[in-house]
Amino acid sequence: MINALYRLVLASGVNRAALGRMAVLAIISSLLAALPPHFLGAVVNVAAGGGKEGGAPTYSPIGLLEPALEAATRLVPSSPILVFCLLFFVFSCLAVVARNLFVVYVSVCADKFIAHARAKALETVVRAKDIKSGKWESGDIVHRVMNDTKQLEYLVGPPLYVLCSDVFDLLCVSLFILLLDWKMLCILLSTLPILYVLGKKTGRRQRALARTAQETEARCTGFVQRVFSGLDTVKVFAAEQKECRDFSRLIGSIYSLNVKSSLNLGTFFCLEGALRAAGTIGVIAYAAILAGSDAAYAGAIPVLIIYTQRFYAPLTNWTRFYQVIQKSIVSFRRVHDVFSLAGETEPCRQPAEPAQGAFPLEIDGGIELEPGRRVSLRIRLERPGLVVLRGRSGVGKTRFVKALLSLGDTFDGELRLGAQRFSGADLPAARGFFAHASQEAHFLPGTVAENLAYPTEGAAIDHERCRELLAALDLRLGPDDDVREYGGNLSLGEGRRLILGRALYTRRPILVLDEIDANVDIRTREKIYALVAREKELRPVLMITHANEIELAGVEHAVVVLEN
Repeated sequence: MINALYRLVLASGVNRAALGRMAVLAIISSLLAALPPHFLGAVVNVAAGGGKEGGAPTYSPIGLLEPALEAATRLVPSSPILVFCLLFFVFSCLAVVARNLFVVYVSVCADKFIAHARAKALETVVRAKDIKSGKWESGDIVHRVMNDTKQLEYLVGPPLYVLCSDVFDLLCVSLFILLLDWKMLCILLSTLPILYVLGKKTGRRQRALARTAQETEARCTGFVQRVFSGLDTVKVFAAEQKECRDFSRLIGSIYSLNVKSSLNLGTFFCLEGALRAAGTIGVIAYAAILAGSDAAYAGAIPVLIIYTQRFYAPLTNWTRFYQVIQKSIVSFRRVHDVFSLAGETEPCRQPAEPAQGAFPLEIDGGIELEPGRRVSLRIRLERPGLVVLRGRSGVGKTRFVKALLSLGDTFDGELRLGAQRFSGADLPAARGFFAHASQEAHFLPGTVAENLAYPTEGAAIDHERCRELLAALDLRLGPDDDVREYGGNLSLGEGRRLILGRALYTRRPILVLDEIDANVDIRTREKIYALVAREKELRPVLMITHANEIELAGVEHAVVVLEN
């Protein structure tokens, strides 16, 4: 997982040089943060009459500044304490500046990483071959692309810079304590094995709770999405109470998991606090004993009080962040499952242009609806024309057409378009030959023209052609009229005709129409059939419909009845 995360970080544009700069900033900020306590120790030394004339104790790293300290003391001979207080203030400010530079830089890189992960997740989803198979629910995909990618900031954001700072602080503190007296370091280290065992046990429990919570949160996202898409049905059947009750059960289980997580962490923090206090008291007591025989060690006491807090800070903060870190680890695995589809994605293909290249059009194959049930089709067209696919509901007409476009079931057979033959894994390459008016509505929040010309944008949209199509479809809409999200301001019939207009707008060689004559009145259906009659003179048209022979009497066509 670490390797996968590292590769993703590099792919986001946060290169090795940026990671190196993070490390340098972290080291500098930790070194600067380790110095101010020694100036406080020097103040205590001066007050206690210990240490050298300048006040710097022999064990302290600020002893390296002895020449500068002596010069400063000569400038302010009456108040060396004032000098050390001033130096404490200066180095504290430098430490704060360095630490915040590190924090800001990590935050910027983290935001860049999150944006890349989110964009890559959606790109992988829209290009995946089988994302709409039974394994992937739409609510779960929404949660992975939005919520789970956001959770990744806890792997590369606040916990990262806090824990990195803690680690470098620990190294600096351990070095300076070792220079002071190796026995003090041993006293502090003696409590770490117990803390490690407690932390590991707590971590395992947190990981299990976080995994369950994330899965439940994903189900909540899918639940809300389902309720919103069927809100009219919920209201008509007075099912508001049922849906709210079911949702309360889901969020109640999340609440229960969070309570268990909080109790788990709270227990650890109580034990961790007691052990940390024991280590701190042991070190201070030992320093007090040393100060009894050598006044120079009196200044070590305030230094050790601050250092012991930083010594235990990595473990304390690691546990404090453990809950969100575990959630983000679970989230990364969920997002990585989406990224794993990258090996099964299809390249973006440009639509095929010349209609002549589609002949002869030959389809010979079928799909397996379920074990023992199969629907097959065999047709051949030497020139433009209309083929009507009919059959009883549930026979698999739509599933067959979608399989032909590599949008669902596996098509077992061969598709011939002119001199090109497609089958098996090569079939997605033929998708660019088809303009598909699907039963599934997909509308952009934008203008009518943007929806008709999808995915064409801006000045490339042919507004005149849009106006012609709107008139031909008897849609009382203008190219610049707004379409709301999910086509919320369109009637069902208007939505179907707008989808048909999108298919007619394109110049792709083969037109596939799936129930485009449903949910429209007789007058509009006649206009649609007139358009179909025009299009079948220009290109092959495959039309799924429940219309009878009388309704289609004005359109010359061939009928293929699908059976299974």
